[in-house]
Amino acid sequence: MPRKAATQARNRLAAGAEASYVVEDSEDEQRFDASEAEAEEHARPVVKKKTRRSSIRMARKGTLSGLFRLPAELITGICEHLDLGTLFHVSRLNKYLWRLLRQTSSLEYLWEHARIESGLPELDAAGMSVFQYANLVFGCCQGCGVSAAKVDYLLRVRYCSPCAKTA
Repeated sequence: MPRKAATQARNRLAAGAEASYVVEDSEDEQRFDASEAEAEEHARPVVKKKTRRSSIRMARKGTLSGLFRLPAELITGICEHLDLGTLFHVSRLNKYLWRLLRQTSSLEYLWEHARIESGLPELDAAGMSVFQYANLVFGCCQGCGVSAAKVDYLLRVRYCSPCAKTA
């Protein structure tokens, strides 16, 4: 019987060790859960970064955004009352107006009417459209882009003084 008693003792010991092991695990788990809860309490709140709106998006929401919702007929009707310099600068505001006013051959009458309203003489030289003429008269330096530039009508160029010396 000693063998049977020894076997039972070993089984009890093993069962007790497993039970104490299970108890230790559960205590460790409880300690881990408590430390995790404390860490969550002391954790900093997540702050979302504010995203910046692009200037293009903000520009579309500006005061002139309603102008581009108008039909093309109304926009051309408004442009019929502009002088050549103003029409030239309006056509350079954005791509939509550029395409509408410059790349539409049916609106050449608009440019001619604006030239007459401005009091500019008729073009004698061939090969230059009215909006090229407006670019020559009202544009900026063709070399560097400075707004203060002098026009050479013979050469059909607009240069500032430094660019005229190098050209």
